[in-house]
Amino acid sequence: DSAAPGAQEQAAILSRAHREFALRPYAEFAIALGIEPGGSRAREKAALNDRAMRFAPVETLVYRQALLLALAGRREEALRQFARAALVYPGELPSVRKTLRELAAGYPAELTPLLELAAADRAELRSRAASR
Repeated sequence: DSAAPGAQEQAAILSRAHREFALRPYAEFAIALGIEPGGSRAREKAALNDRAMRFAPVETLVYRQALLLALAGRREEALRQFARAALVYPGELPSVRKTLRELAAGYPAELTPLLELAAADRAELRSRAASR
């Protein structure tokens, strides 16, 4: 049968792959793609997403890292990460703004600064991306 594996089978496959040193980055990349920004364990999610992002810095993971850092209470790092993401992947900003507006309703203190930065011009983004 050529049906796609179910959720439990996928989890088992990823778990086995994660135990293999050479396959761990691929497993973490697959797991990170499924991370939801909200909810609990923001620090753990940010750590996993960071490792996956360093392995394959695709736009989804790069922007999500900013959200996860913000939710983990790491505001300055989140703003710097978001600015860098916006400079490297500017074409994704419209969809990211939409996602941010939706998530900021549940996490206004954490995500409103990112939402404000999403409206910034390129000069401000460059300045924020370079800040330490």
